Amino acid sequence: MSRNSLQQLHLLIASLAVALMPHAFRLPVWVTVWCLACWGWAILCARRQFPWPGAVLRHVLAIAGFIAALATSGFRFDREVGTTILVIMVGLKPLETRTYRDRMMAVFLTYFLIITNLLYSNALIMLPYMLSAVWLTTAVLVHINHPVGGFPAHTKLAGRMLLFAVPLAVVFFVLFPRIQGSLWQLSAGTAGVTGFSERLSPGSVSQLVRNDDVAFRVQFSGNPPPPEHLYWRGLVFSEFDGRGWRSTGQTPVLQPVVSGKRPIAYTITLESRQQRWLFALDLPATVPPRAIAFDDHTLQWKEERTRPLQYRMSSYPEFNTGPRPPEVKMFLLPGELGNPKARQLARQWVSSATGPADVVSAAMAFFRGNGFAYTLNPPLLGEDAIDDFLFETRRGYCEHYASALAFLMRSAGIPARVVGGYLGGERNPFGDYWIVRQSDAHAWTEIWSSNTGWSRIDPTAVVAPERITSGVAAALPPNERAEALSTGLKGPLARVFRNFTLGWDAASSLWRRQVIGYTALRQQRLFSRFGIRTRSSGGVFRLLAAGLLLTGLATWLYVWVSRGRRPSLRDPVKAGYQRFCRKLARCRVPRRPDQGPLDYLQTIRDLKLEQGERAESIIRLYVRLRYAQRGSNEDIRSFSRLVREFRPAPRPS
Repeated sequence: MSRNSLQQLHLLIASLAVALMPHAFRLPVWVTVWCLACWGWAILCARRQFPWPGAVLRHVLAIAGFIAALATSGFRFDREVGTTILVIMVGLKPLETRTYRDRMMAVFLTYFLIITNLLYSNALIMLPYMLSAVWLTTAVLVHINHPVGGFPAHTKLAGRMLLFAVPLAVVFFVLFPRIQGSLWQLSAGTAGVTGFSERLSPGSVSQLVRNDDVAFRVQFSGNPPPPEHLYWRGLVFSEFDGRGWRSTGQTPVLQPVVSGKRPIAYTITLESRQQRWLFALDLPATVPPRAIAFDDHTLQWKEERTRPLQYRMSSYPEFNTGPRPPEVKMFLLPGELGNPKARQLARQWVSSATGPADVVSAAMAFFRGNGFAYTLNPPLLGEDAIDDFLFETRRGYCEHYASALAFLMRSAGIPARVVGGYLGGERNPFGDYWIVRQSDAHAWTEIWSSNTGWSRIDPTAVVAPERITSGVAAALPPNERAEALSTGLKGPLARVFRNFTLGWDAASSLWRRQVIGYTALRQQRLFSRFGIRTRSSGGVFRLLAAGLLLTGLATWLYVWVSRGRRPSLRDPVKAGYQRFCRKLARCRVPRRPDQGPLDYLQTIRDLKLEQGERAESIIRLYVRLRYAQRGSNEDIRSFSRLVREFRPAPRPS
């Protein structure tokens, strides 16, 4: 294999490796090993003159790879299997890349492999990666079609090509019809989970504190409420089985009964996962379109979600849910459940109380004055979990306290339930919005009274008041705070890292809103501002005219910028020879248009020029580089140096 072909093989494998890099963390490990082994095999065959695998062996390897891909996935065909098969093809391709056609096919496969990353993520971080991968692959494409000139010059040309392609890409992005839904329903969108399931048990919420992923983002229309009002309602757990709580018994309603003052308007962008529960500031006063409202003041999307969801809401931070609901008995404790000590304690409070308010005050005083501690690592609880927590361990997280308080209230004959959601959030100064993370997950208790309906009672406020005002880390003991922090950094370095992450989150949020969120509806609204109605023939004609106009402007911009510039990718051998001929022409030794280099050399010999030997060296090196196509980059640089130093003396007239 020639030196140029070997260099092209190395560059092809490098571009394939860059395209494969994100998939190496998603696909089975054996797929990456497969590619590395095949590429190493190809390099050994090219460098050490090993025999290349024949067509039969390559076909056997391809079939074996396909069967292994299907077997790894349980013989089902989905996104991962399709990508795995493509990667297997990419791994095998260098083993048959010995002709120009094979190299071009490998380049096109590389482009396709880069595009498949969009099936997994459309996050902002993919933009610089994909641009870099396309830049490298385009440089390899230029190098294959124009091997003379060196790869650095090819990368410069590829970068300029991508830069000039940006205006056309913007035009196509704005004008091309948008596709509703995900591409082939395979794209997973950005990562994000609700964090809550429909069962709440000890440890459910505390496990989420170790997860720093974003749950949703909130942008308030006016001033945000104070921290003690940043309760984000998600699920209501009404059924208790002696140890955990289940979300059950919701009844759909057109509009839940609630009244309040000074409603707060805001917009929530909920990250995507296969979850339908919506979160809202406690207590929601409106119901978003295409959402279902339930009588427990929770919200649910009508269909499964695979993309981030944005919806507008209005909530009352101070509310009244109205008169007693008819199903209130389901929020009272059945008599056969365990935890006798807790039930006995509740009966003592009732015997000395004048009303439900006194029972609630006694419960909060009990939590405040009996050495309860807030911790992410509570001891294990026995069969009577509530009794063990209240009278033995007295160490737990928010779900322990909310569950215990709801149990005590029900034992006292007061309807109660547990609410799961989030508490607090972090304001992003770079985007003027709030970030609510999984680590902000929280649970609290609601009790019912005939005067106000359902009211929020949070025992965390008396056990660890810092949790309400300053976040999770402030409420935990010092030895556990690192678990609630996203990094272990401290001091100025922590602030720098935090500002960087907030700035990146603001940029990512803008990317999702303006680029990923550019839907068909937004496109129609944009066109309508210019009087274009895509559903009419006249609107389609105006849209085509606008597309042609913008494309023409982008083309004119390219021509205008390129005008007068010397081409960046030129043949240095040809350019050097032309310069050599111009020098001789100025010395009255012109080259005829029909005269080849060897004939020209004979003319120089006949004239017996002073620099004839140097001229002969230049011409013979030119012939070897230009026509025999033998020589290295060092020979090209030597040729350019000889031409540059060539100083022929003028011939006498």
